[in-house]
Amino acid sequence: MTFDEWHYRIKIAFQSLVKAIGTNEAAGAICGISDTSIHRYGDISPGNDHLPPLRIVLMLEAACGQPIVTTVMAERSGCRVVTGAQAEISDCMMEAHGRILKVLGEATVEVGEAAKDGNFSPNEIKRIFARYADAIVEINAAQGTGSRLRAAVELRSVS
Repeated sequence: MTFDEWHYRIKIAFQSLVKAIGTNEAAGAICGISDTSIHRYGDISPGNDHLPPLRIVLMLEAACGQPIVTTVMAERSGCRVVTGAQAEISDCMMEAHGRILKVLGEATVEVGEAAKDGNFSPNEIKRIFARYADAIVEINAAQGTGSRLRAAVELRSVS
């Protein structure tokens, strides 16, 4: 893509950002500038080289909670924006796996301790199955994390 194409992509992304806010007036009120300035930053008329200042973009993106212009600027540099929620999902999968292993490890220790004398008492069996119940809870939680991870991956492939 040429410079001009990226220039217009940034302007169009800015237009989308303003639409996410609502109106030029609402966006201008957030930034403390006129609605005419907001319009000028998104105007793709020939000869209009006015791009929105970074501070304006950041203020509007913070207001709507979407990195619309930042995403286009990242793509211009060959990068991709990953939101905090997307980054947390992959971490959560490893955390969920770790919690499952921890509980299963505790169950293994309980079984090992109980098996030392070759006899399982009712209290030992109760403790072992309590650990198994904990493992089921963690596995169910991991399945939810897996579903969220799959949804996030599908969203990324659509973008």
